[in-house]
Amino acid sequence: MFLQAQTEADGSSPYSVSINDTVVAQGLMPYAYGTPQCGCTFDECPDRIVNLVVGIYEINTGDIIRYYGDDVYPCGEHGSYAKWQGLIFERK
Repeated sequence: MFLQAQTEADGSSPYSVSINDTVVAQGLMPYAYGTPQCGCTFDECPDRIVNLVVGIYEINTGDIIRYYGDDVYPCGEHGSYAKWQGLIFERK
């Protein structure tokens, strides 16, 4: 399973993915440019979409999959959010 994350220049937000209320993956979103870019505008440093590997799991019909994210403010009054585009599943 992959978490399609929308990374930001100004923060590394925490996230988790759970299946049936059991957390199966958690971590911090990577910075879009490797390190915080606090002085960079969105036009100069737009968000980047990346696929984060969150693992291989058995998922059955009726299972409940949840995503949780939080915001962080490492650059003063503006911050980043745990933005995401979706989850990608591959049959194994």
